[in-house]
Amino acid sequence: MTQEFKTVQREAITLDKHICDFCHKEIEQHGYEKDEGCIVFHTGGEYPEGNLIEEERVDMCHACYDSVVLPWLKSKGIEPQKIDDDTGILVLRV
Repeated sequence: MTQEFKTVQREAITLDKHICDFCHKEIEQHGYEKDEGCIVFHTGGEYPEGNLIEEERVDMCHACYDSVVLPWLKSKGIEPQKIDDDTGILVLRV
């Protein structure tokens, strides 16, 4: 059996800029460092034959998290949990 392959070009959507939905400034990344956040809400269902999920998302820079989101959460009595991304372990506050 002989197989023949050809090279095809496809269009792809790539992230050009990441913009904060609060202050509308570009969220810059420096190398491997991350300094961004998002609020995500998923609606839909997960089924054996495939997922039907819609996502609503709000992106934010660190400055807007500190000045807008965090104070609002704390005003509602909510203290965000800090979790180590590598281990999934809750980082305890002392």
